[in-house]
Amino acid sequence: MNTKNEKTFPFWSFSSMRFMLALLLLFVCTNAIFMRGSLSFGIVCMVDSKNPSTNHTVLNHTTNDHHLSDHKCIRHTKNENNPVNKGTFKWNSEMQEWLFTATYIGTIPACLISGYLADRHSPKYVILFALLLFVLLTLLGPMMAQWSYFALLADRSLIGIAEGLTYPPLASLTVRWFSQRESIIVAAMYTSGSQIGNSLGSFISSQLCSLSFLDGWPLIFYLYGTVGLICAIIWFIFAQDTPEKCNFMSEDEKLYLYAVSQRRTKSDEEKLDVPWFKLLTSMVTLSIVFSHFVLQFQVIIFHSFLPLYFRDVLYLDPSQNGLYLTIIYLSQLIAKNAWAIVVDKFKAKNIVNMTTTCKMLESICGIGTTLSLLGLVYMVDCTKSNLALVFLTLYSVTFSAHITGSISTAFTIAPLFTGIINSLAFFASGIACLMGLITVTLLNKTGSKEEWNNIFWIIILLNLASSIFFMIFGSAEMQPWAKSNKIVPAA
Repeated sequence: MNTKNEKTFPFWSFSSMRFMLALLLLFVCTNAIFMRGSLSFGIVCMVDSKNPSTNHTVLNHTTNDHHLSDHKCIRHTKNENNPVNKGTFKWNSEMQEWLFTATYIGTIPACLISGYLADRHSPKYVILFALLLFVLLTLLGPMMAQWSYFALLADRSLIGIAEGLTYPPLASLTVRWFSQRESIIVAAMYTSGSQIGNSLGSFISSQLCSLSFLDGWPLIFYLYGTVGLICAIIWFIFAQDTPEKCNFMSEDEKLYLYAVSQRRTKSDEEKLDVPWFKLLTSMVTLSIVFSHFVLQFQVIIFHSFLPLYFRDVLYLDPSQNGLYLTIIYLSQLIAKNAWAIVVDKFKAKNIVNMTTTCKMLESICGIGTTLSLLGLVYMVDCTKSNLALVFLTLYSVTFSAHITGSISTAFTIAPLFTGIINSLAFFASGIACLMGLITVTLLNKTGSKEEWNNIFWIIILLNLASSIFFMIFGSAEMQPWAKSNKIVPAA
């Protein structure tokens, strides 16, 4: 019966409500990145770069790579090929850093409660509230910035809360709608919103910055806030907590989901009894939390500071810098979803069990990222920028295996408590973001290759530690403390 239903309702079909919901989750994540990133996209045309106090100290440093002679590489100055600066805000580098840090300060506490609220009540309405909060704060961004620096600082902290209320409930919703096999594909799909949002957002924002209407940069906030409002309306109309509540799904597809999903009824939610001690002390849970910490630590470093590495170590001009970033984002986007398809094929053919599959992918991540970063450390300088791109592309491809490896198990080890587990994981991610920013600030004083090598070594050691820890303690199977006789096992 299950085989027949699965053939009747394949996931990869526009007639499948599961696939349509996955696309909606992707739309939500992309818009969250748009709205959260509105300041980072626009700050280059908001701040008066002619004022020396607004320039980050790294911009004015010279390389300490004494083995490279000046005639080998040409350093591109920060004003080369750049449009005339129209920024009016005289925020120094420390003030700018606090604007970005404020977001994480808001995210961390919100993460701790959002997953529990989603598991206990309604992930749909937690996400809806987060989207509306995102929209309001994004649209108010230009007014807050013009009012006062501290008003914008408060705005960014509240945007962090909106972000913290978004991601754990998405995970909680995923296990209600999808089988164990499909949930890994869906997680890879909707987290692709990070790559899509960052790459597309950067491009669109650069075009808006060049406009004279409203000085250009406020349009970034207004555009992303408006698109976010459209997303919230679509979410309110089409998203539901469970397939049973979906008016757009056929009864046959609902029966299929009943057979294959690890889902719960409304009565299950009301009687939710969280085994807090076992959940918090489980080595499987801790392996997931540690994996999220390591993932986000390097994500924030590469997302925030990789352009500086390209400029200060490889001496790339702005156009090359943008091209390299686009290639890296694109390779990560493709690889992430390709690894998810590999997992799906392994599961469909019962080649190996899910735990073994996830550990194989985690080992690929650990080995691949280590080799690629070692290549950057020992084989790359400003005369070999193309080789650096090869290593960074390899890094992106193998790093993406992390998502369908250890990260994906957050959806499978405890379906009843997926939101809570993801809250813990994203709490660790928020801490990792702050530590990543602090690490680069402390170690990257001059922008030299040696300083970047120290940062890469920290990432290498963390990746190896995370992979080894997961190989020993990780699992993709439902844990004994998470089982309930009201859950239908996944097919």
